[in-house]
Amino acid sequence: MRLWVISDLHLECDHFVMPDPLPEADVCVVAGDILPGPHITLSYLQRFISKHMPVVCTLGNHDYYSHSITEGSEWARKRALKSKRVHLLDNSSVVVGDVRFLGCTLWTDYELDGDASYSMSVASRQISDHHRILWRQLPEAVPFTPERARALHMHSRDWLAGELLKPFDGRTVVVTHHGPHPGSVHPRYENSAVNGAFVSDLSSLIKAGRPDLWVHGHVHDTFDYRVGSTRVVANPKGYRNENPLFDP
Repeated sequence: MRLWVISDLHLECDHFVMPDPLPEADVCVVAGDILPGPHITLSYLQRFISKHMPVVCTLGNHDYYSHSITEGSEWARKRALKSKRVHLLDNSSVVVGDVRFLGCTLWTDYELDGDASYSMSVASRQISDHHRILWRQLPEAVPFTPERARALHMHSRDWLAGELLKPFDGRTVVVTHHGPHPGSVHPRYENSAVNGAFVSDLSSLIKAGRPDLWVHGHVHDTFDYRVGSTRVVANPKGYRNENPLFDP
């Protein structure tokens, strides 16, 4: 199966012209961060890509900006149900042809540098997610804290671990927004205090579950490496002129 992998178009910041013609692929895999508003992201994918090929996607942190996790996720699910060709993965799976796709936003455990409490403290001050996303809007606004992000990560990680252990007669692709391995930290960010908000180390989960491919976004650098037998790929556009290696 041929996959067209993209993420982090950030259309709220920069216009993106779709390739014409679109790549020859069987499925477009979108690893998040398209437009603020989960339902708006789904509408964009339906309008511009799903007419040409099925789309498998997960939401990124920026897709929730100016919205809430609780209501935003529900809006996105309802929007996805209106299309048979856009498959939203939110701790859920879909089989297309002979390929099983498992996906979630993933968030992070903030443990990349060995001190989750410190990483969450830094994230609460420096990461915009916790100022521009709510946990829920109604009946009253509740903030989206690093602690809630970590709890979501733990839930998704447990779900993924369980799903990967289920037998499947075909290939398995995991799609997340946040990175699953330290190999997705670019050397120029080696000493950054906020790396824990971008990437977790799921080496043991990957080696135990052995998916064929893991696609992610969030970091605005292109990656293609292996963890055990699993290929890890990221092809983000990022902000204007940020990633010269982006391959549309």
